[in-house]
Amino acid sequence: MSPLSLLLLLGLVVGDVPVVIDGCKLFDRETIDEVTLEVRKIKEAATTKDHPGLDLVVETTRERPPVVPGWWRKRRQRHDTLDDFAFKRADEFREKFRHEGQDKFSGIYVVIIESEGKHANREVGVAAYPAGWGADDEVSDVKRDALRDVLMTREAQADSDRGLRELVNRFRSQQENIIRPDAPSLTTNAALLIAGAMVGVWLLVRFVRWRDLTRAGPNDPPPIAIYQPAMMGTLFGLPAAFWVNDELFRSLPPDVPPMTAGKPDSLSLPPMPSLPPPSAPTQAGPQPFTLPAPGAGGGEPPPPTTT
Repeated sequence: MSPLSLLLLLGLVVGDVPVVIDGCKLFDRETIDEVTLEVRKIKEAATTKDHPGLDLVVETTRERPPVVPGWWRKRRQRHDTLDDFAFKRADEFREKFRHEGQDKFSGIYVVIIESEGKHANREVGVAAYPAGWGADDEVSDVKRDALRDVLMTREAQADSDRGLRELVNRFRSQQENIIRPDAPSLTTNAALLIAGAMVGVWLLVRFVRWRDLTRAGPNDPPPIAIYQPAMMGTLFGLPAAFWVNDELFRSLPPDVPPMTAGKPDSLSLPPMPSLPPPSAPTQAGPQPFTLPAPGAGGGEPPPPTTT
């Protein structure tokens, strides 16, 4: 009987999903037993009324996915190909494990592809199964790439047992973070304190500007614009910058009184010149061009000549 069949039979006997399917004989038996027990504890601890725990299955194989031209050149395309291969293996695994209504696998399926020969290398595919898990933050692309990176380190490839333990440790930390997420770095009290400090600074600036404007006399020059709108536009955006400039750093000049008779020294702008209406052209202006009337100024024009 093959190792896959033995492990599937063991999973059916104990009623749990097998954790390690070591087709390439990379791991020690003790490491497999230790990891299996640890993964089941993680799932049990993460299982709540509203949150089902995730399974973790690790398979090693020498079978490679179908070759796609150029799939190894781009990292994202290579990972997508390996993840699709892992998803197909997870689907086959679930079909083999389905027996007498035992259809339990739901979580993350990891495939470690070990090649033989002189230029042996490792490729890792990580899939969320069923497909609906892929859109969930619990098994997002970032979390699956983190699990992949653990197995692709030089230390994990040199010591497969160590890499398997580190994979389980990373899986545990992800599950614990889902159940007990980290507290936000900015608490409510801190946010209120920062907002209150900003409002206080705003009021202080308004007060200082108000004092300067009230002290200025009628003949004093207008206050200097400390911050130009262009500079504030790079900080707050153009509409907000002009609003801040109008509210804080701009003062309207006093209204200029109109010119009064008998006071030539009064300040006022000269009157705007008025243009003549189109129906009454001026003598010096250009005259509109019109064709002469027939028979005026020389009689009838000469008849056309024929050749």
